[in-house]
This record gives sequence, structure tokens and C-alpha cells, in this order.
Amino acid sequence: MRQDLHIAPETIDAQKRAASPTAHAWVAANAGSGKTFVLSRRVLRLLLDGVAPDEILCLTYTKAAAAEMRARVTDKLGEWALMDDDALVSELLDLTGQRPTDDKLRRAKQLFAFALETPGGLKINTIHAFAESVLHRFPLEAGVPFDFEVIEDADRAQMMQDARERVLAGRGNAKQMMPLLDTLFARASDAQIEAALDRLLAEGAKLKTLLVYKDRAIENLAEFLKVPSDLSEAQITDKVLNQAILPQSEYHGVGLHLRNEGLAKTIADGLMGTDPSQPSMAQAFGALLTQKGTPKKGAAGIAKKDAALAGQIEEEANRLADLFEQLKLARLLDNSKLLLALAEAVMAAYEAGKKAKAQLDFDDLILALKRLFANEAYGPWVAYKLDAGITHILVDESQDTNPEQWDIIEAIAKEFFAGEGAVQKHRTLFAVGDEKQSIYSFQGAEPRLFGEMGRRFARRAREAEQVWHDVPLQTSFRTQSPILNAVDLVFEPQANHKGLSGVAAAPAHRAARTTNQGFVTLWPKEPLADKPEPSDEYPIEAARHEQRPETKLAQQVAKTIDQWLTKGRLLSGHERAVKPDDIMILVQTRGRLFKEMIKALKQRNLPNLGEDKLVVNDHIAVKDLLVLGDVMVNPADDLGLATLLRSPLFDISEEQLFELCHDRPKGPLWAHLRNFAKTHKWSEKPYALLREWRTHLDVDRPYEFFAFILYTHKGLQKFHARLGPEIDDVIGEFMTMALAHERQDQSSLIGFLTKMRASPAEVKRELSEVKDNIRVMTVHGAKGLEAPIVICLDATETPKSVSSDVFLHVDAELPHKSFLAWNIGGSTNLPEAAVGLKTARMDKEVEEYRRKLYVALTRAEDELYLTGVEKKSASGPASWYDMAYGTLEPHSDLREEGLVYPNGAVINQPTTPIKLERDETAMPAEMVAPVLPPVKRNILEPSKADEELATMPSAEGQPLGLPPKLAMARGNALHALLQYLPQYSGAERRAQADIALPLILPVAPHLHAEIIDKALTILDSEELAFLFDANSRAEVAIAANIDVDGAPARITGRIDRLVVTDNEILIVDFKSDQAVPENAAQLNAKYRQQLQLYARAMQENDPNRTLKTAILWTENAQFMLI
Repeated sequence: MRQDLHIAPETIDAQKRAASPTAHAWVAANAGSGKTFVLSRRVLRLLLDGVAPDEILCLTYTKAAAAEMRARVTDKLGEWALMDDDALVSELLDLTGQRPTDDKLRRAKQLFAFALETPGGLKINTIHAFAESVLHRFPLEAGVPFDFEVIEDADRAQMMQDARERVLAGRGNAKQMMPLLDTLFARASDAQIEAALDRLLAEGAKLKTLLVYKDRAIENLAEFLKVPSDLSEAQITDKVLNQAILPQSEYHGVGLHLRNEGLAKTIADGLMGTDPSQPSMAQAFGALLTQKGTPKKGAAGIAKKDAALAGQIEEEANRLADLFEQLKLARLLDNSKLLLALAEAVMAAYEAGKKAKAQLDFDDLILALKRLFANEAYGPWVAYKLDAGITHILVDESQDTNPEQWDIIEAIAKEFFAGEGAVQKHRTLFAVGDEKQSIYSFQGAEPRLFGEMGRRFARRAREAEQVWHDVPLQTSFRTQSPILNAVDLVFEPQANHKGLSGVAAAPAHRAARTTNQGFVTLWPKEPLADKPEPSDEYPIEAARHEQRPETKLAQQVAKTIDQWLTKGRLLSGHERAVKPDDIMILVQTRGRLFKEMIKALKQRNLPNLGEDKLVVNDHIAVKDLLVLGDVMVNPADDLGLATLLRSPLFDISEEQLFELCHDRPKGPLWAHLRNFAKTHKWSEKPYALLREWRTHLDVDRPYEFFAFILYTHKGLQKFHARLGPEIDDVIGEFMTMALAHERQDQSSLIGFLTKMRASPAEVKRELSEVKDNIRVMTVHGAKGLEAPIVICLDATETPKSVSSDVFLHVDAELPHKSFLAWNIGGSTNLPEAAVGLKTARMDKEVEEYRRKLYVALTRAEDELYLTGVEKKSASGPASWYDMAYGTLEPHSDLREEGLVYPNGAVINQPTTPIKLERDETAMPAEMVAPVLPPVKRNILEPSKADEELATMPSAEGQPLGLPPKLAMARGNALHALLQYLPQYSGAERRAQADIALPLILPVAPHLHAEIIDKALTILDSEELAFLFDANSRAEVAIAANIDVDGAPARITGRIDRLVVTDNEILIVDFKSDQAVPENAAQLNAKYRQQLQLYARAMQENDPNRTLKTAILWTENAQFMLI
């Protein structure tokens, strides 16, 4: 505990009332006011009063918070078990306010053992973990698979992506969606449809609720817009054309009259530009309305000469303007209907995928448990069973609990206020939260619910004549008073605290710390870079841009931190120098400034652990490595090869790439590079490397391949040279993913490349317990954390209006009133009746923006800094920086460092720096030893002999009856059948072959019957059955380094059939020659050499078994040992 604390009696009293196990308590706690302390003390007092550990249900928001709470309670129980009596008496007296009896002392010492012996331990979990446990206990009643597993976010994203692709491609059950998709793609671009789906699918539980009431969704939207639900574009078109006050047949005459009279030029031109023979709605709108749908000006001028005509034109223009607005409404209804159908199809495909694997996602857990409690048949019984086991509920971070989760808590606690239940025990409900810190709206949290639920439960407690405490905790044990005073000043104006909490008054804070030296500094904003003036001179030179302002700001902040740590200065309110782990840098989003900040810290070798959340496949270095994999697997990928050559792995210039690619002969770029390297010295090394890398390619082992590139060939060093040391994190995670994939049963390089690109490869890292490192993280990631020094790096960023044109309205209390609106084409196409949707969403975003500011400011213990990049426009809501500057400036000093609050604050006092701890562990000798140049090996591919010999003349010198390419295709088709048909029973093989051959060999249907007969003859032969037993494998990839005639070589290839017994390995190669030799002595020398090379390779891999080789002649099913 801090030593500089003075705790007021009213604060101690509030903490005791909140921790008292005898009453319900609803605690509104300011940031840093010790809510975790109060919650853990309440759990301890419940245990001390005889409540069994398994009767207490404590719900937290995150796994990390649950683990922290569990550890805090368990540690305290462990301390009690080992304390002497005097110390324990003092401890319990402080906890309860009463001197403990001997029984209480005895119980306190035994609680640690009770907690350990309780099955499952203390029930301190996230609400999702609790829901999972209940559903596993009552799967039948809940209607979920009895052995379901919960999928993590990454797997969910992958499954959702698969579902989207199936639907958008019209595969499987989604074929019926093709007409709808045709209509969708005619109205919107691919990007607009993808963005709309992204927005909608991200809503999770809200979307699932909407789909429950999908049949009413469009009617609800129409009701909100105050239009008939069957309003259609056809109806509007009919009104435009058939109810005209000024018919389109008269447009030309009226327009000519106006032009001759010199009146209303815009109206005249519009009328004259129409085609009377082809009247249309678009033509009418274009003639008399502006692009925004308002009447064109000019009618007043016409009225001076022809009042009747002016009235007719004005009346028609107003009529068309109304119809234009109705058209927007009709299109909004129809587009929303299309998107709803698409979302329903995607969700159906996603749900089918989960059902097939008996999986639930996190939203399913909450919704399934909510449905279970609402079920009239099973709900009361399940609640009764739980009521018998749970007597006390504690909810942490209540402000982040969404409506569905509150429904579950309300269902569990229902009997708490009924006066009787499954058991007659004292029961209590406790919740602690802070509306001002509710920043998880994207997960469905609604800050108003904290206050509403508190009032609802308080009313029930009063009705049941039970004791209820509303407890405010306003005293901060974290932050020095100058910073808290600054927070109060920032949020004092009504415009700044609107939406901060459910009460209209500005927040008020008190400091428990007696140290009064903290301060707030607003560093100057980083100005925008000047754009270079365009030049008319020729030749035009490439513009020399200044450093980006984000880069300059990050480097300036890193320089300041470097000076703090290396030159030494006192931490405000402490008698010691600043350390790296004192510093937390916060951003609103992981944008350019976030990445530049990490880069700047690493460039100065300042200790930090990089990003708290890595999107691995979004980094340019990883993209280069994925392209490398593409080219190694498919050298004919010209774009991939060109991209790879420009990467740090080869670093050729744009001019060199142009020289290589421009006006080259027709054919693959790889083949051209091979010839090009013979005459252009700079390209010799790139081609030699590419060729060598392919020789080391093992398509089944992605980790080994990329490790070879990054470490043996110094690829990591090359990436460092161009991209800097910040790539270490992302490359490390990339290699971890490659290793994890390689350990799977069916690993492959192609599979790894596909998986890495399929969905964002996100890695979340817990930085809360980081020591001796500067933390750079988002405000969301910093929730619940604190630091002596906090720097708000992007305080000039304002809330950006969500550009999505998808609006989802789901009221938790009126779910049957849910609706969806999708506006295509931006704000110009948004009907006036729907503008409120956009305004309401923006208001919510701005309110949450202010709450994020509150969270950011209250992370600081001793020093707080705000800065950012200057913005072009001052329009829109005030930024964090502007809110702080406008309120603190009258009470601050303007100094060289910036605006410093409060007046007279002492900052940057010098002291002896603390030596930075750096890892100086010596690297293992094998890691620092110079890498020997790779051995150049000839590449031997024995199976290439098949390509050369498959179409050779027969022994009699007569050519085969098939063209060379067809003969080879025939042999490949027969090979494929022999590879895959053995897995089917004898009765199924012909039917499977009939299905497969049209796909394998579509160009020669006349050969199918012959090929199938030959395959089945071999497979049905009892003499050859041993080749297809369980101890055999088909198409076995093999690679080995050997010496051939004293020269190093590498063998790569595939063995058609490999039979392995305890003592013997038999290598069998299938040959489809029509001319079959009578014995092994007549065998072609190249076939013999091929088998010998396979045997050499196998000997390298398995020297302990006897090796035999053989050929199976498919022409006559003859087996020949060689």
C-alpha cells in the first residue's frame, strides 16, 4: 500500500458499507477508487461469515480481471493461514470492524484449505465462462450439443469468412441466393457490399436478435420512416409519369418558350435536354430538380412574365421533390430487405458450420443461457437448481455489461428478492461500476444500464424489505490531486461532460494521496507538413516530401523519453528517477502514429515490447514472405516474382526491375530471369538464390523453409536494414504460427500460405504485468491499468463519423421492434426521415469519445501529457487536446515545454538516472558462428524420366498409338485412380472411378473405360493386394542430399507406392508403357537409374531396413522386381 495516503472517515465508511455481506450494495466507483479492493474484501467477509466458496458467484469482464481477483483473494487466505493469532486478530478487526471470536479465528485459518478443496475453486469467472458451465450442466434444456466446444475469435472469423465466401459464390444451399446477388451487385459495388456485411456481421448478438424477428424488421423500418412497408420504386415511377402537372410531352415547348424569353436558364436547359419520346422518372427529376432533389431556382423570375406557367412549374417541381424523397425511402426499404436476406444466408451458413462441429461462439453462450432462463418449461427449474447453489452474486465492471448479460444476472438474482427460494439462506447482490468508463459499445455495452439496473434492483429490495446500499466511491488512491483537479476542470463544462454518466452534474474527485506535486503538460501540436509546390518545369522531378508529422512527433516523444531515462530526472512526487515501466503511451487507435511511436522507441533502443495487438499478416515484411512462398510453389507467378525481387530479400531497384521486365520475350518471368542472368551481372545473384532456395523447399515444412531464408540466408538482417528493428515482433509471431502449422497432422506450405491470408492473423499480448518496459497501447487495452507517467499521444484525433451506411436498431427491451437500414450511395441518398439514425449514432460516438478521454486521463498517477498532430479543419466535436487546453489554460503556465497545469508546477527536476537493464546474455556459439556458404548441389528429379520415356517408340521401333501429351495424361489418370481407389471397397471402386475420370481426364472420354478396367484389374488382383495394404502409402514425397560421382546432389521426387514392413522397404514405381519388357534385364537404363536414386534417398532417411525396388507395369498388371 502507498505510504502517502490520507483516507477520510467518510471514505472508510463507504468502503465498509460496500464490503458488508449483510446487505445488497450498488457501488458507483470513480477511477482509482479501489473497487477491486472493496470487491475482494466483500468476498473475504462472506467466506469469513460461513458462506461456502461454491455459493459465491463473482462475475468479471475479462479473464485477466478474473485471474487477478482470484489471486488477490487466494493470496490473502494464504496469508491468514500462516499468520500468528495477534496479527490475524488485527487483520480481521480492520476487515470487519469487530474483534474476532475464537471460532472466527479458526475459520479464517481454515479458509485457504476450504477454497482449495472446493471443486472448481472460487467461482470468480467471466460471464461467458459462467454461461459455458451452466450450458454444459443443462445442455438438453438449453438446446445445445452436450459436448459443445467454444470457438475463439480467430476461429470464428475464419468460419464467418468461409460462410461469406460460400454464399457470395452461390455454393451449396446458397444457390437460391443467385437472383438476389445479381440484384445486389447491380445496385452496389463489391466494396460497398463487403463493407455493409462487415458492419452487420460485427454486431454479433444484435444481428442474431434481429434475425429472430426478421419477418418484422422491414415493417419496423417502414414504421420508423412513417411510410407504407410496400412502398416501391415502381409506385414512385407511376406517380412521376402518370400524375404529372406538367407532362414530359410539354417539356420541350415550355423550355423553348423560357429560352426565347431569357427566363430561368437552368430550368429551360433542363427541360430542353429531355427526350419527349422516351419519358422517364430520371428525366423528370433531372429537368426540374437539383442533384440534391430540391426544386431548381428561377420560378420567381418566370412569375413576373407568366404567373400561370410559373405556378405550374413550381407545383410540378415541388411534387417531384416529394417523390424524389419517397424514391429514396423506397430504395432504402428495398436495399435493407436485400442486405437482411444476404446476412441471413451468411449467418445460416455460419451456424451450419458450427452445428456440424458442435461449436458455440461467445455470443451463443449468452443468448443460449438467456433463452434457457426465459423458457417457461425449463427456466424455473434451472433457476431453482442454481438458486440452491448460489447465494451471493458480485458483478465487477458493471458498466460494460450488455443488456443480454443483465438479463442473465436478473434471472439468477430473481429469487434473491422474492423472500423465499430453493433454500432459506441470506442472499445478496453486489455490483460495482463506473458509467464514465463505459467504452465497449462495440461489444453491446450501454452505460445507462448500470444506473437503470441499480434502480430496478433497489426497488425490489425495498419491496422485499431488504437492506440496500447505494455507495459512491469518489476518492482516488491512484492519482495526485493536481491531475484529479485537472480532470474535474476538463469535464466541468456541460458540453464536455454530456453523456459521461447518467447524472447531469459534472464528475467530482477527491485524492487520498497527500503528495501534491503532480502536473499536466500539453506539449505543442505537431504541425502538418507543407505540400511541395507543383513544378511546370521539365523534366519533372519527384516531389521531396518532408517527414510525415506522425513520424516527427513520435521521434520527438522518443527523444524526450530517452533524455528522461539517460540524463535522469525525478518522477513527480517521488524521490527517485524515472524508469521505463513508469511510462505508458496511450493512443485511441492503432494507426500510423501508434506504429511510428513503437518504431521510434526501438530506433533509440528504449525498452518496450512493441504492439499489444499484432495483425501479423498485415505487415509488409510478412507479405513479402508470403509472396516468397507463392513463388517457390509456383515459379510461373510473374507478379509475385517481380514483387519479391523488389523486397528487402533482393532489393533490386525500380530501374533494374524495368530493365528485366520491359519488352521481354513471351513466357514466364522466371525463365527470362535465368537467361537474363547470363548477360547481366547484377541479376546473377538473385537468380542463383532463387534457384538454391527452391532446392531446399520442403512443401510440408513451412517453418523449416522460412527459418532457412531468414536465418541461414540472413533474410531477417535484410529486413532489419530496410524496415528497422520493429519487425522482430511480427517476424517472431509469423515464425511461431509457421511452427504451429507444421506441427499439425496435415501441414503444407500451400496450406500455411492460404491460412495466413484467409483472415486477420491477430495476436493479443498481455502488457499489464510488463516490467522494465515502456508500454504503448490503446485506451481500451489500458482499461484497469495505471502508470506514474501517461502520455496521450493522439489527443488531437476526433471521433470520425462511421462511414458505414448500415444502421442497426435493436432495443433490448423491445427486440420485436428491431430493424435494419442500408443506404447505398452516401448521405445524398439518405432520406430525411432516416437522418436521425445517423445523428443518433454520431451522438453516441461522441459521448463514448469523451468517456475514453476520462479513462485515458485517469490512468495517470503522477504526470500526464497530451499531444498530437495538428488537424486541417477545426469542424466537428472538440478533440481531447482542445477540451483540455480550453479548460486548463486559465490555470496554467505557458512554458517552453508547452502548457503546464497548475500554475507554478515544478517539472523536470534533474537527478541521477537509473541504469537501464539490458539483456547482455551471450548468444550460443552456434548462433554467432559465421554461416558457411551453402553447398551447391545438382538437382536430380528421377521422376522426370517418366516424361522423357512415356512416349518413346516401342521395342520394335513403332510409335505408340497416342499423341505424346495424351499418352502422358492417360498415364497420369491411371496413376490417380491407383492412388485414391484403394480407400474404397471393391463394390464402390467402379462408381467412384466413373465420377473421377471425367474430372481427371475430360479431354479423352473414349479412354475412360480402358483406364478403369486396367486400374480395377490391378486392384482386384490377389497377387498384388500387398501393394495396397494398410502398411503401404501412395505418392510419398522424398528429398535427400547425396553424392553422385563425387559431386554433391539433391534428390527430390515422389514414389508411387511405398510398402514398409518391420525389416524391409519396397519402392514401387508405376509405368504405363504399352511396350512391356519381358524381364528386368531388358529394362530401360533410365528407369533403372530412377529406382536406384530413390533407393539412395531412402537409404539416407532409413538406413536400418532392407531396400527393394520394383516396377508395376499397368499395361498388363505385371509386377517386376528390379
